[in-house]
Formats: sequence, C-alpha cells, structure tokens
Amino acid sequence: KATVSVLYWLVSMTDKIKVFVRLRPVAVEGAPDVTNGYDEVMNYSDYRVRPLQGKEAERGKEGYVFQRVFAPTCENSEVFKEVREVTSAALDGISGTILAYGQTATGKTHTMRGSETDPGVTERVVNLLFKEISRRQDWSYSVEVAYFEIYNEKVFDLLSSTSKKDLEVRCDNVQGLHFDTAKCADEAKASLLCGEANRKKSKTDLNEYSSRSHTVFRVQITGVSGGKRRRSLLHLVDLAGSENAKAAGYSDDTAQRQEGGAINKSLLALTNVIKGLADKKTHINYRDSKLTRILQNSLGGSARTCIICCITAAKKYFAETMSTIHFANRAGVVFNTVKVNEVDGSRSVPWDSYCKILALYKEDLEMAQTREQKLIKQMTAECAQVLQNAHNEAMRNEEVHLEMDYQSQQHLSSLRTQLATIQKEAAEQKASLENELDFLKGKQEELQQKVAEKEGVVDKTGEVEALKEEASELEEKVKKSEKEMKKLTSELTKVEKQAAAVEGNLEKVNKKLKAAEEKAEELTSDAKLKDDLIEKLESKTMDMEVAAAKEETLSEENKKLRQECEEKAATITGLKRSAEEAGAPSKRSKTTRADITKFLKTKLEMAPLRDLSNSLNESTSTIKKAPRVSTMFKDLNMWPV
Repeated sequence: KATVSVLYWLVSMTDKIKVFVRLRPVAVEGAPDVTNGYDEVMNYSDYRVRPLQGKEAERGKEGYVFQRVFAPTCENSEVFKEVREVTSAALDGISGTILAYGQTATGKTHTMRGSETDPGVTERVVNLLFKEISRRQDWSYSVEVAYFEIYNEKVFDLLSSTSKKDLEVRCDNVQGLHFDTAKCADEAKASLLCGEANRKKSKTDLNEYSSRSHTVFRVQITGVSGGKRRRSLLHLVDLAGSENAKAAGYSDDTAQRQEGGAINKSLLALTNVIKGLADKKTHINYRDSKLTRILQNSLGGSARTCIICCITAAKKYFAETMSTIHFANRAGVVFNTVKVNEVDGSRSVPWDSYCKILALYKEDLEMAQTREQKLIKQMTAECAQVLQNAHNEAMRNEEVHLEMDYQSQQHLSSLRTQLATIQKEAAEQKASLENELDFLKGKQEELQQKVAEKEGVVDKTGEVEALKEEASELEEKVKKSEKEMKKLTSELTKVEKQAAAVEGNLEKVNKKLKAAEEKAEELTSDAKLKDDLIEKLESKTMDMEVAAAKEETLSEENKKLRQECEEKAATITGLKRSAEEAGAPSKRSKTTRADITKFLKTKLEMAPLRDLSNSLNESTSTIKKAPRVSTMFKDLNMWPV
C-alpha cells in the first residue's frame, strides 16, 4: 500500500488526468440499489476495483486501478482532500476542472453540492479559494462567477432572470454569459444557490430529484502582482446521469424522453473524446456536443482535470456500473499539457490565446470547406444519376415505340399482301366467268341457228332433249360458279375480320400513344420524325383507299356479270317458250318443259353473285368507315420520340 501511494504521488507530478471512483451507500430510500452489499458484485480497496460477475471477473486480482477509490461510508470532506490541489493551482494561473460522472442516482449531485451537514465539493472549493486569497497578500485577486446549464443541447444562463435564450458557444467560450463579482465566499455561494433554483429537475423512478441538464459553475480568477498578470478558469461540473427511459419510468413522456436522449447523446460525445485521447488519435471531434466544446481545454488541453466517477452496487445495474468503470479506466491514461496563464501587465490577453483562437477558426474554416466539397460531390453525383435515369427512360420509351411501329408496319404489309392476293384471285375468277359467258353466248347463238333451221319440223322432242342436256351442263357450271363464289365470299369475310382486328389494334395503339403522350411531355420532341411518320402513315392510308377503290370497281364488274347472267336466263326462258310453241302436244313433252322451266327459275337466280356483290359492298363500306390513320395522328399534339 505504501509503494502504491509513492507511485501515485509521482504520477500526480505529471499532467495526467486524475480519476477517482466513489461507491454510493446501499439501502438508501428512493435509490435503485438493493439491500445486498458490494461483496456479491465487486471487491474494492483504496486504489483498486475488481468485479465479481461475468467476463469482468476474469481479470482476477488485477482488476482496475485508479487514483483513489472512496468507500460507501466516506464523506465529501475525504473526496475534497484529493481534489483540493486544483483550487490552489487556479490561484497560480493554472485552469482546472472537477467533474462528476456516472449513472443516474449514483451520488453525483451529492458529491458536488452535498448537504447542510456534509457540504459538497463546490462549496468547499469556494471556501478554500477565498481562504487562500486572504493568505496571499502580495497578489491582488478579482473573482467572478457564472452558472449555466446545458439542457437539450442548448446553453441557458442560470444567473440571468431576464434572458432565457440559447447562448452561443465559440471555441470553449460561452458568448453573452452573465458574471457576478464575488468579493467573499458568501457572495459566491449566493450566486450558486440562485442558479441552483433555476436548474431543470424532475422526478423519475430512479431518483426523486433527477438532474435533467449538465451544470457548470465557472469561476474566473484574475491575479495581479507588480507587472505580472495571471488569469485562470475553474470549472465545477455536475453532469446529468445516463439512464434508460424504460427503467426510469418515462417511456410514455415525450418531453422526458427528449431530455434523456439529449443527455445520453452528450455523454456519448464525451466518451468518444476520452476514447480518442486515450488512443492518441490525431483528430478529436469536440464539436459533437456543446459539453465537449466547453470542456475542450480540460480534455487534452492545458487545464488540470479531476474526474469523480460514481457507481452503484445494484446487481441489475451491473452493466451500467461497468460502463462507468471502463470510462474511468480510459480517462486515467489521458494527458493534459498543464501551463500557467501568465502575461505582462501591459498585455491583457496572452498571445497563446490569440494563436489558439486563430487555430480554431482555421479548423472551422477547413471543416466547412470539407463539408462543402462533400456536399457538392454528393449533389453532382445525384444530378448525374437523375440525368442518367432520365436518359435510360427515354431510350426505353423510344425502343418500345419503334417496336410498336415496326410491328404495325409488318402487320400492314401482310394485309397488303393478302389484299393483293385476293384481288388477283378475283380478277382470275372474273376472267374465267367472262370466258364462260362468252362460251354460253356462243352456245346460245348455235341453239338459235338450230331452232331457225328446224322451224318446220313438228316433232321437237330431240331438240328439247338437247336443250335439257345443255341446261344440265349449264347447271353444273352454275354449281361450280356457286362454289367459287362461296370460296371468294369466305375469303372476303376473312379480310373483313382482319380489317376489324386492324381497327382494334389501331384503337389500342391510339390508347398507348395517348399514354405515351403524357410521358413524352417531359421529354424533348422531334418534329422532323413526327412529320416523316405522318407522311408514311398517310401514304399507307392512300394505299388502303386505292384498295377500297379497286374493290368498288370489282363490285361494279360483278353487278355487270349478274346482269349478263340474268339476260342469259331470260334468253333461255325465251327459248323454252319457243320450244313449247313449236313442240309436240305429248303429255310427256309438257311435263318435261314444266320441269325445265321450274329448274331454270330456281337454279338461275344467281344468288351467289348477289351474295358476292353484297359482301364486297359491305367490305368496301367497312374499310371506308374505318378511322383514317393520318387524321388520328394529326389530332395528337405531339408524336413520341
């Protein structure tokens, strides 16, 4: 034990941050602790803490070593004895900080503020400060005190009764902070009590008077002796404790949840700063929280710092206790470069302070430039991505429309081929029918000649038989014509169906083009491509109109053919009558002529030719009624790319 004391006395001569651990008493009403003692959770001595649970117990006898471990039965006077040197150093021009850290309800506020019977560290520091000033007769000191809190990442002055605005923090200085001049310890304590009354507190399941903000009692000391001038700052910090919303019992309270989140965020920033300093990183981010910015000079700076880490013995809070111990263990290896803030009387502010401020402003400028460059790169990348997406969308739309155009062209070309084939077949059938009509006319003339030659013959039975045979042959030819006409009618029906399908496809294309028009309003239109496509479609429409005109011509020719057939039937009827007039009055001949008359009347109606003519007329009217493609596209305001 004596050896360890000597070693820590040597360490105290260096600039390392001093870390103390204080164990709060157990079985206190309103505290989260259980009645079990520390023996089940950890072992402790004057300088060592050894956990007894979980993986932490594997450290064995070594445990965690600190500057001093305060037992649960110790009083604030014992704690103050270990940190009182910070007060004396402040009068010598060395800035100092005494900071209480730990989980909620572990005794931080009791350590800093104390009670009537056991005053805390803050009140004892004030008493010692003015006691030391009275002893140093060769120095003239002026003391100013300020009291402020960090609540929800906003800084509020606790000594100002009029201003409730958020104060601005530049470097480690709070702008617009109100200072009270204290000529004695009682005046400083009065300012402390005034600010304490304005501090944010509320009740939780873990603590009846839970601190909802970090408080900093700042003492500004200025000493003058001859041509020397010393200035130092003494910070007495009472941090709000880290806590879990569910364990604290305010998970449904929005305001307290926000307070707890802000407290945990600032404590996390403090932990990250300590970790970075312990790992000796080149850049420490003090700007994550206003707490770390204000304490920047105390953490790795030129101040002398003491941290009092308060822990609890409750088993269910063992994890939080170990988190505090780990923080204390890291903070114990952080070094500060302690120096005296002394200048000549002619210079009110040290030159080092100017250099420090300029360096911080330079750092701010570099960080702002870095953020701006990152933002510009990010925005440039986002704009490039948006343009690329728009280009890809335009290309996809163009491919879709080109594919649709290609399919429609293929379909129209196939329809044109079919129409040409049908027209060719119709022309061939027309030619064959004309040949047959010529042949029938020749036969008719031959029959007329035969009738003229045999006018004087009484028995016309042979001629009637010949006429009957010729009529049967004519019937067979008419049947063949009917079959050919039916075939032509079926082909024309197919053409009508295909025309209806084309019309449906054109309506679908019209709907798709209307939908594409809405999307195409955001893209650049190509007027030249639209005109070319319209001209192509108009040429296609003209081709269809020419086909319709050809079909009309074919229907007219069919009408003429029908008339010729009717004339032929009339001629045959005349022949029958002449045969009846010249024939023998046999009963058999009369019956045969009646049969022939009935046959000719029923078979020579030329119904297939009428059906063919009607179907051609209907097909022509259907094609004429179909919507004009050129007119349909001209009605559109824009043709898609």
